[in-house]
Amino acid sequence: MELVADHYYLTQKGNEILRKALGGTQIVFSAIQTGDGELPTDSEAAAQLTGLVSSKQTFPVSAISINNGRAKISAVIANDTLEAGYYIREAGLFCISQDTGEEVLFAIAKVNSNWVPPKAPGSIFNYLLSIYIVIGEASNVTIKVGSELYQLKEDALTIDQVYPVGSIFITLGENINPNKLWVGTTWEKMAEGSVLLSAGDNYKSGQNYGANDKPIDKSNLPAVKVDIKTNESGNHQHKASDFLDEIGFDVTNGGGGDPEMTRMAYGDNRPWNNYKRLALTGFSGIHSHTGQTENLGDGTNFNVMQSSIAAYFWVRKA
Repeated sequence: MELVADHYYLTQKGNEILRKALGGTQIVFSAIQTGDGELPTDSEAAAQLTGLVSSKQTFPVSAISINNGRAKISAVIANDTLEAGYYIREAGLFCISQDTGEEVLFAIAKVNSNWVPPKAPGSIFNYLLSIYIVIGEASNVTIKVGSELYQLKEDALTIDQVYPVGSIFITLGENINPNKLWVGTTWEKMAEGSVLLSAGDNYKSGQNYGANDKPIDKSNLPAVKVDIKTNESGNHQHKASDFLDEIGFDVTNGGGGDPEMTRMAYGDNRPWNNYKRLALTGFSGIHSHTGQTENLGDGTNFNVMQSSIAAYFWVRKA
């Protein structure tokens, strides 16, 4: 946001410096002060001022442009060191005296009341305050160069140039809300847990892909077979035939027929001489059994989330 101070008064010192500049000397602008005092409306009373009525902050001049004898001098107003908020009602433009080298008040300007909040976590405040001064033919105008000076472009970038609709604003601050930083714009916070993926032919911009965890399907396991085998403690015998567990001589001759003929019988409960023998295989029947293992796991989803640093993502919608 830019505050413009068009209505100004030259101080007595300012008039002297400007007259010398019209004769070829240099004007070196150094700082802009802001305050919440009420400036005198009488030009003669204003010309006698050597400072603001109620000074609050001082900022280095950051940009100067001259067009048709009119100079625009700007400074960035910030609240990063401000303990108590105030309304900007007055502004003072300072320059370096050609005679003493000291900083003196060149001009004062009335500013419509604009609130500057105190510093607070997540509260970022910036104004570009510009004072317009008629300097006529005094073209030798410069900025005092100091360690705290930073240069602005003549036409400051707008929010639409820096963050056009569709842009993403990233911050680690929980209370930093771009809807409040840039009033008049509309931002939506991305869903928690989302990460950025480069868009292209396969991944379309604005679409959601992937997940932080997923189940492992059988098709995702290695294409190998797992053998199982019992140990040799399975050594045992088998019956020769199912349901026939005895063999002997049938002394009843099967309940009839020639009594002189004795025949073999399987499964008879009255073998000859009450003798019977189980028909079993030999111990050479050592072998293995097939079967199933226990469950390999519990079927819990597999975590595929990479090592990350969490931040807040805001997407500009309007």
